[in-house]
Amino acid sequence: MRTFSFWSGMVMLWGGVAALCAEEKVVVSDPPTLQTRCAGKEVWRLGNTWIVAQPPDFQPDEPLQEGNETPRQKLSLKKSSELRSNFLGINTSGMPRSRKTDYQPLEPVHLIDGNAETCWLSRGTRRPDMDPAWVRLDFPQEQTLTRMVFKKRPKGGERPFYTKLPVSNAVEVGEALPEAMRVECSSDGFTWQVLWEGNPNLPPEKREWTLDFPPTAAKSVRVVATRTVSTENYGYCFSISELEIYNAAGKNVALVSAGTGIIASSTEHGRNEIDMLRTLWPTMHEAGLKWVRIGYHDDPINWHEVERVQGVYEVDPVTDAAITELKRQGMEIIFCLNFGNRLYTDQRTALPDPTRQENTQRPFPQLWEWYYDSPNPPTTPEALAAWEKYVEFMVRKYRDRVRYFEVWNEWNIPLYWGDTVSVENYLNLAHRTIRLIRKLAPEAKVVIGSVSGFPWGCQHWNAEEWQRQEREDTRIRAFAELLSEVDVLGWHPYYQPRPEELLAYPADVRALQKWARGKGFQGEFMATEWNMSYNYPDFLPEDEAVLWRGKVRATEMEKAKYTAQCYVQDAGLGLVSFFCELHQPFYGALDLSLFRRTVDTDPVTTLQPQAAFYMIRNLATGMEDWKPMEWKVAVEGTFDSKRLRTYSFQTPKGKGLALWLGGKAADETARIPVDLKLPSDVTQVWAIDSLNGLRQKLQFQTLEKEVLVKNVRINDVPLLIEMECEKE
Repeated sequence: MRTFSFWSGMVMLWGGVAALCAEEKVVVSDPPTLQTRCAGKEVWRLGNTWIVAQPPDFQPDEPLQEGNETPRQKLSLKKSSELRSNFLGINTSGMPRSRKTDYQPLEPVHLIDGNAETCWLSRGTRRPDMDPAWVRLDFPQEQTLTRMVFKKRPKGGERPFYTKLPVSNAVEVGEALPEAMRVECSSDGFTWQVLWEGNPNLPPEKREWTLDFPPTAAKSVRVVATRTVSTENYGYCFSISELEIYNAAGKNVALVSAGTGIIASSTEHGRNEIDMLRTLWPTMHEAGLKWVRIGYHDDPINWHEVERVQGVYEVDPVTDAAITELKRQGMEIIFCLNFGNRLYTDQRTALPDPTRQENTQRPFPQLWEWYYDSPNPPTTPEALAAWEKYVEFMVRKYRDRVRYFEVWNEWNIPLYWGDTVSVENYLNLAHRTIRLIRKLAPEAKVVIGSVSGFPWGCQHWNAEEWQRQEREDTRIRAFAELLSEVDVLGWHPYYQPRPEELLAYPADVRALQKWARGKGFQGEFMATEWNMSYNYPDFLPEDEAVLWRGKVRATEMEKAKYTAQCYVQDAGLGLVSFFCELHQPFYGALDLSLFRRTVDTDPVTTLQPQAAFYMIRNLATGMEDWKPMEWKVAVEGTFDSKRLRTYSFQTPKGKGLALWLGGKAADETARIPVDLKLPSDVTQVWAIDSLNGLRQKLQFQTLEKEVLVKNVRINDVPLLIEMECEKE
């Protein structure tokens, strides 16, 4: 039995990665290091994240079959590079990049840069009084202070219709003056005098608030927000544009140009801090995931990032090395060719280059593309020709490392299309792009631009309804037209699905697959993006009605169980399945992460693995080389038959079965005994508990026409049944 299961071979593996990247002198991330041991289990460190090598014991160890005292053993976990195949994938939380392309518009220094158009934004929380958000200014020498001015960002022009605030009760970035705060000063750095405490009560139409106080000597000033304001889609934040502090001579001494320094409790860095992106990059392939989707959401491989100057194409070297690393680690890459470029529209420049004076910056908020100001898609002849040059550059560069190229992400909603949705414009772009990919990379596979949403209820459509949907539904229409040109149909079925939706989903998937096959499609199907969240702490009751999917509730353990159910169910349906995302717990309304968010700090927020991370890791190894295959199984016992989920597979040694009770999950659920009637060619049977990562050999009876396995104990955790079978 392996004792170095999860991180085994890391030194040798990272030696290979280091050698690979040495040619370009680029290091994506540091290798994990052994930190400690707990209960005999190795604990490895990546940055400030600690991961247990063996499957943790989330719940008490129990027999997986009544009366069976055969020892249960922990799974010997494998990395992606050690696994032949599985159906488990992940959407990355942004790609590793260098400082050169790390666009960060919301740093604390913007409070003291003298520019009211820029601003600072703290990391958002789910409650206004959860964690204090603060900034501290230090002057080069003691000053006699008399006044402070807090300035909101000036109102800009109209935002595009698709960038409306996703949270209806929120304010824009730069307008989040706290509802309760404390202003303090100090001359010695450890004794603090309170200058003012309370609620500024600034009306929305007023853009600045002034605090006057008696002349006070200070070398440092600190502003602590104890009740913050709902801001954009980030949650409750502290965000203003300028913090001016005047001395007795009437001079603003809170300027970085005067030598004043500033630090903050935390800063919003977008979808992840650059150091976190690089530090946690190895977690997906160390967990055994075999599929990864990149570039689907404002990444360094998107068009507007690759071509910042007309005709000049450049991929960040760290990003490029990260793609090479994915390939070397044995992961299959879905590479999204994505999004417009302002160089070919009448919009302003996407990412200002301070070295080019002719660049005009786009109106504030100068935030990341998502939810704010996505570039318009290429629709004119000039823009489409430029798009094709970008596609040609990327396909030529990556055709030796990438087998799957995806044509846009969620083109069927304005947010990601960057304009009013036009199926005609998308199809025109798709046809041109597909022809180019086929020419440049004949061996590659093409993925239709994955659509937001799913045709729920299509299991009930008759032939006439399918024909109507082909005419009227943008998703089905695009599928129908591109079926003969693409190799993969992808969709994003749900975020926070209700338990009853998960029970209904398989029949709809089978109906969609049957429709596509009936039209001659011979390719693959993928659920390229979906999510299960657990929000801790939970939302305020008054926020539930205005938050996207805010009413769906799950504990951390329930999230782990639902996530495992989704992965196994998709595998049983023949779908490569991608959880969204790897480690992005910072979105205000959703937990897009397999890692726990802890305390927000600068420069990097510390994340720790959720139960879902460990559970997925168990499935990745437990379902190695499992492929869906129909064979007869009977499950008998006392249970709600509508909740029973069973999926059958072919495995290298014979057959596999996954079963559990669907519907509402719970933190702790009692197991119930069921009898399994399996095919007569079965010679050995094992069960794998995907929660605790335990494997146990089962007892069975060989009858004339079947193999009977009695009293197998199941609950809402997918139980994997491995079978060794007679060879034909």
